[in-house]
Amino acid sequence: VDYLANFNGPAEFRGQVRIQSLLQTVNPMGYAAGISLDLRYGSFYTLDLAGDCVFNVSAYGEGSVSQVRVKADSSTRTLVFPSGWVWVGSAAPATLAANKTALLTLRTFGTSEQDVVAHWQVQS
Repeated sequence: VDYLANFNGPAEFRGQVRIQSLLQTVNPMGYAAGISLDLRYGSFYTLDLAGDCVFNVSAYGEGSVSQVRVKADSSTRTLVFPSGWVWVGSAAPATLAANKTALLTLRTFGTSEQDVVAHWQVQS
């Protein structure tokens, strides 16, 4: 039996659940000099930069994975991230070059800034 379910928020299941495919909503964020991410449930975000940006987190959730597609406009943009995040693959990026797209992946292993493992990939 196949079922289609839509959830707007957290869902709890007891017993065995098999998920064949999962689609998540992409959440566009309007540009602001300070961006606040909710990492409780795992989300997909898009952000088109129109200036420099400081990333903050409003809430952490253990076991979530969130991704942010970040696009720079025609100028190189300065970026600032929470100092407690652990970066893998490279150090925390300080800038995003003009007209480039990047993918920020955040995995949370607890409920604090130090429990976030971050990875940054930039368009070639």
